[in-house]
Amino acid sequence: MDKVESSIRIIILGSGFGAIEALEKLQKKFKKNDRIDIKIISKNNFFLFSPMLPEVFSGMIEPRHIITPVRSFCDKDEQFYNGHIHAIDFGKK
Repeated sequence: MDKVESSIRIIILGSGFGAIEALEKLQKKFKKNDRIDIKIISKNNFFLFSPMLPEVFSGMIEPRHIITPVRSFCDKDEQFYNGHIHAIDFGKK
C-alpha cells in the first residue's frame, strides 16, 4: 500500500498561534509514524508574532524579526499550502 491509501490525514486550517501550536504538538506525538499525513493550509504564508507589534511600531525592532515563514515550522513530512478555504464538507471528509 502506498502512503496515501494507508495514511491518516490531518489538515490544519490557518497559521496563527493555535495552528502552529497544534502542528508542533502533532509533530511531537507522531514524529515516527509514517501513516500520519499532516497538511497546513492558510491564506498567509507567514506566522506573525503579534505580541511584538508595539516594538515594531515604536521602531525598536524591524518587522522581519516578528515574521516567520510557515514552511519553517514544517518538517519534511508536513506540507504547507498557501490558499483560501471556501467550504468544508465534513460528510466527505
